[in-house]
Amino acid sequence: MFLLSVSKAVVVVGVLGRLISLQINESTKYKTLSDKNRFREWKLAPERGIIKDYFNEEMASNKQVYQIHLIPENAQSIEEVFFRLKTILNLSDKRIFYLKRKIAKQKPWEPIIVSENLTWSEFSRINLFLHELPGVEPIVSVARQYPDQSTAHLVGYVSQVSQKDLQKKQYLKDMSVGIAVGKTGLENKLDKDIIGKVGFQRYEVNAFGKRIKQIQVDPGESGKNFRTTIDLEVQKFTSEVLEDKAASVCVMDIYNGDIITMASSPSYDPNAFVHGIDKKYWNDLISNDKKPLNNKAIAGLYP
Repeated sequence: MFLLSVSKAVVVVGVLGRLISLQINESTKYKTLSDKNRFREWKLAPERGIIKDYFNEEMASNKQVYQIHLIPENAQSIEEVFFRLKTILNLSDKRIFYLKRKIAKQKPWEPIIVSENLTWSEFSRINLFLHELPGVEPIVSVARQYPDQSTAHLVGYVSQVSQKDLQKKQYLKDMSVGIAVGKTGLENKLDKDIIGKVGFQRYEVNAFGKRIKQIQVDPGESGKNFRTTIDLEVQKFTSEVLEDKAASVCVMDIYNGDIITMASSPSYDPNAFVHGIDKKYWNDLISNDKKPLNNKAIAGLYP
């Protein structure tokens, strides 16, 4: 009886000690963890700054796009959601396999982009069946647009951020999902200032991860606009002169060194890179003997 009583006393003291430790000594820690479970934060992609010519004609601007995001933890069955999305949006099996792999590598509350450039018809169809798609969110966002192909080499283009970009550019670590970064030209050179400051939406959620109410919204900041010394009219003219030739033309103001035009031929369509370039178009570019991807005005040696 003595041994049993001692054993009971040890167990009771142990349980009480653990309760005191959890509820008093570590109360701050668990309260913080509880708040983290109660609140969710969604990052908002900032609008990139605009690149203009000397007379304020836009060489790189933004347009409205329709996207579909998916938050895995809000979906009761990922397989069922993808099955319905495949029917509505005609998603390929290859795309679905890629999305599933991406979900497996990230946290369940982090959204992924299912489709980033939908037509109005597709976007409307998704909204019509939204009650059957738990975890799916239709988003109206902005994407880069290049009005004139003649400035392709000069302005460059943006595309989805890669692992290499994240390693080289420290300012991208807090950016939102699906952010586009400058890959070449002025888009790459000015990227840090032109990309803007990311915003966020903070919500309170219930035990199932469903949004209850909005706590805070920070719209972020648009990127800085830049005005260049390029004359877009002269740029277009020189590009037309060089059509079907492998050549370049540079015109400089002799009094102050301003670059008025910097044209390289043949050119390419920078808009094709924004949402992921088509494989056929990419093969056509890299197999072209006139090297359309090379900026002949600043790259290459000529006698």
